Order: sequence, then structure tokens, then C-alpha cells
Amino acid sequence: MSMELVSLKDFRIIRPLKYQFTTSFSTREYISHIIIEATWLDGNRKIVSYGESTTHSEPFYNGEFDQTAFCYYNRVFPYLLNQRFFDSPEDLHKVIDARKFNKQHRFAIAALDICFHDAFSKKENISLSTFLLNHYNYPSINSISKVPVGISRGMKSTPEELAESIKEFLLAGNKKIKLKISPEKDLAYIDAVRNVITSKDIVLSADANASYDEMNSDHISRVFNISHKVDLLEQPFSYDDIWGHAMLVSLLVKDKLSTKICLDESIRHLKDLQNFISQISTLIGAPLAVFSENIAVNIKISRVGGLTEAMKIAKYCLDNNIQIMPGGMHEFDFGQSAIVSFNAINSDFYPGDSEGSETYYAGALTFDRGARFEGLKTNRDGSLNVPIGIGLGVGELAWGELQQIGSKSYISTVDISSGNWAPKWNSILLDTLKSDIGKQMF
Repeated sequence: MSMELVSLKDFRIIRPLKYQFTTSFSTREYISHIIIEATWLDGNRKIVSYGESTTHSEPFYNGEFDQTAFCYYNRVFPYLLNQRFFDSPEDLHKVIDARKFNKQHRFAIAALDICFHDAFSKKENISLSTFLLNHYNYPSINSISKVPVGISRGMKSTPEELAESIKEFLLAGNKKIKLKISPEKDLAYIDAVRNVITSKDIVLSADANASYDEMNSDHISRVFNISHKVDLLEQPFSYDDIWGHAMLVSLLVKDKLSTKICLDESIRHLKDLQNFISQISTLIGAPLAVFSENIAVNIKISRVGGLTEAMKIAKYCLDNNIQIMPGGMHEFDFGQSAIVSFNAINSDFYPGDSEGSETYYAGALTFDRGARFEGLKTNRDGSLNVPIGIGLGVGELAWGELQQIGSKSYISTVDISSGNWAPKWNSILLDTLKSDIGKQMF
């Protein structure tokens, strides 16, 4: 039986971080994500579903950011509401394809895709993780109820400061430590962190966010040296340099190194991964089976346009022995649940970027059955419980705890009142943010 889509609402929530987060391209004191809230009718039953897009407030990560997403929704929402009746999450993409809309707006599409998955799993009264297994016929033999936590550490001023910041997360039982690196802050920082890791069970990875120039001989030398020091190296070269990454894998295979080269920004859909594999095969003259253990893919749900495409990639990787690392971008409750639910379909996934909600934010923004949702917090064994409630399993948005600061912009009063935020977040920054939002179209 079809469900009727009654309404769609798009807005952004801004949350100050507990810690500054520095990568090769930006330093952030707050996170701005777009939320989709949809109302459905399943017969006489009302269903409210949510999706989250991890677009940035500025076009740092890729060409998409908050304003482009709002513009996209302004064009797409009328067609979805006109369609009215939907039978599955895939019907969302059928509407978009029927209009011949460009698929490059993947972050914007992802929020809608998550929202549709939330709705249809609620329709069936099952959790999102169970829905993913059932709907996509993914083998459930390795599904899990808890996922290992992996933390991502932004850059610090010195190697010693970075190493010190890692210790509390090691004590908390985190299974993976991911470091943000750049050509200016790499080898010495990795060595400092490696020295404080005492367990062989801890995965150490480095994420370059495409900050190395494949035409620079010093950068190439650094990347190869880094490959000897970490278990996994993520996206050293530009997002559009599939060939450079393929060359790097071929060198690792030749030197019989076990380090994995993990693509992030380069993978927008399954075809990108298949192209990467094809180029490696051409370079080394061998099939995928020879080098599958030297490659991995970071599946960020927003970057690939939602759970529909994420599941296609996951099934392909399962069939071809390719490691998956579920990626994250400081998601709020809805996005974090989507990551953890996806992560739960296979215990063999690499520890992902699904940090506990307490790491960066003051508390959850949702209420579940009349009580505040506690958030997906880190357990003592360094894991996160997979939500077991229906759909995303985190409840509904606590509108009463949001302060409107723009036509489609809200700030969390939970975070503001806590007083627990990054050093540069203060009343002056908040006033500047409000002024900037007032000048924007949305």
C-alpha cells in the first residue's frame, strides 16, 4: 500500500562544537546542517520522518553548501508533493530522474533519501538497520547491535598536543583513531600519535582531504612514507585524480605493503569505484582479487546521495572483498542514526567515523515517546548501540528548544545554554553569524 506525502519542510540547525575542528581546508567552531521534516499518511496513520544533509555553511568540501541545497529543494519539493503517493524509497529517485534533474546535488538528495527511508521503515514498524537488510536483500549473517566507534581528530598546533588529545579517546575504548593531516602537519604528528597507541587492535588512519599535489615530488615522497606508518590512508590526492590514487595502490602492491588506500571525495557513486578498480587493474595487469586488500572506500551517506546508492556500493564491496569505512561529518541525531544503522549491516566494516554524540555536542535535539532522547553515546567498550526504535529510532525534533535566527535558520538553545563550546564560539561570533544569515537568500 502506498503512502501519501502530505508536507515537506527544509531548514537548517546550527550547533556550536565543544572543540574546534581543523582540517586542511578549514577550522570550524560550529556546524550547520540542513534537516528535512516530512509528514505522511499511511491510511489513517500519521508518520513524521526526517533526513539530514551535511552540507557546510560555505563551499569548502565540495560545490554544495547550505544555499545550493535550499535552492534545490525549492525546485524539487513541488514535484514530490505533486506525485503524492510513494511505494518505496526508490520512488524518490524516479521523480528526480523523470524531471531529468542533475544528480550532482548529492548532499541535498541524501537528506531526502534518508527521510524516505525513515518513513518507509516506520511504515513497517521496524528499525532502519533492519529495513536496509530486508529491503536490499543484504545478507544479515554479520549484522550487529553495536558498532565500534572511531574518532576523527582535527589538526593541532604541535605533535605533542595532538598526541595528548588522543589519550582520552584511547581510554574510552575507541577502536580507530583518524588523524587529519596536510603536507605541513603529517609525519611527525603521525609518529607522536603512534607512540601513545599501545594496543595492536587500534586502527590508525590518516585523512589528507586531497591536500597533497601529485605533481609535487616532495608530496609524493611524503605520501609514500605515510603509507608505511598508518593502517589506512584516506584521499591524499585531489577528488578528480583517480589515476594518481590508482598509481599509489600499484606501488603499495609492488612493495607488498598491507596499507589500504581509501577513497573518500573521489567516490560519488558506484561507477567511480569501478573506474578506480579498472585503472589499478590496468596498471598492475592483475584482477581485483590481487589488490582488493589494498583498497577501501569511505561511504559518506551524504556524499553518495543517500542510503540507496550507499547500499549499492556496499553490496558490490561485499561481493568483491573490498573494505568499507562508514564515514561521518559531525552529524546531528538524524544523520548519526543513519550512519550507525548503515554500519550495523556488517560487522566486517572498518570502524567508521560514527563518534558518540557527546563528543562534539551538548545533548540530543529530539524527544522519543515524550522523553528526551539520550543521544547515541559511546559505551564503555568503545561502541555505539544501534537504534532499535522504528525508523531512525531517535524520535521527533524538539522544536521548543530551537531559537529562530533567520527565515530557515535555527540555533540550538541546548548548546547555547550549556556554555561548553569551542574557544572561539562566543556572543560576538553568534552576532556575526546572525548578520551573515540575514544577508542570505535563505
